Amino acid sequence: MSTSNEIHPASAATLTVAIEIAAPVSATWRHLVEEIGSWWRSDFLVSANEPVMTLEPRIGGLLCERCAREGEGFVWGQVIRFEPETHLAFTAQVVPPWGGPAHSVVQIALRAEGEGTVLTLNDSLVGQVGEETLASMDEGWRMLLGEGGLKSHVEAEG
Repeated sequence: MSTSNEIHPASAATLTVAIEIAAPVSATWRHLVEEIGSWWRSDFLVSANEPVMTLEPRIGGLLCERCAREGEGFVWGQVIRFEPETHLAFTAQVVPPWGGPAHSVVQIALRAEGEGTVLTLNDSLVGQVGEETLASMDEGWRMLLGEGGLKSHVEAEG
């Protein structure tokens, strides 16, 4: 029997991403919450058996991939704040091989600017968080929420 114990230093980091969306807050919120499976990029899904991203719009609800086969999937996070059309927050775990291990608190706020919406995401992480993980998370959120993700979907659908 072999045992290997390693202690890794923990750190904390926060990243902020702001995305301007040319649509009203009500439309942006609807797409963000109710239609997440339509804009969540397939290259960001981790499950193998026909996953669809879902969000249960309530405190304690899950942000998760649900698969065609009952009971299969991947939990991304759990909702800790839900205020329609203004705030959505969830806790998440960053697990290897996608970084971490680390705990994440993701907060999304929407505000009207002119006839459009500014979506601001703050992701606060504690655990094994280095420059590489932080850069990857920043790029990932911009891909999911910006061009090719939520922004493109909302602006195309209205």
